[in-house]
Amino acid sequence: MLNADKANPSNIYIYDATAGSWSTQKTTVGKFDPSNFATILDHDTNVFYAYSNAELYALDMGSLKAAKSSPIPWVDVQSPDLSVHANNLETQNPGANTAEYKPVMALAKNHIHFLGVPGLNKGTVKIFVIHCRPQMLATAHINADEL
Repeated sequence: MLNADKANPSNIYIYDATAGSWSTQKTTVGKFDPSNFATILDHDTNVFYAYSNAELYALDMGSLKAAKSSPIPWVDVQSPDLSVHANNLETQNPGANTAEYKPVMALAKNHIHFLGVPGLNKGTVKIFVIHCRPQMLATAHINADEL
């Protein structure tokens, strides 16, 4: 459970269904802001991906069923390019078009879709590839009939 403790906002609470118990996992945040983020969990890898202050971060929970004694880090993955350009062949501008973005993220197989990016047409998303070498990819249009 993320963001459950106002006094310790970077702590994560883990429930072990087998043991029927909770434990508290400490994290190191670096530049990640645990009071201002949106996140999704990639169930394939058990990694949280969070967008905070125009940066994309990852927290690898691995196979944790209970907290370990050492903190786990929020890793700065990249400053995403949320420009309106159509594809990854164009020059990437890390941090572009992030100032007004209020993150709405959706998980689709091994991709994170960034919805509601300023300047993009309705039904168009920016895509971040999770597996292999994580990176922002092309802008894509989603047909509402396919959702």
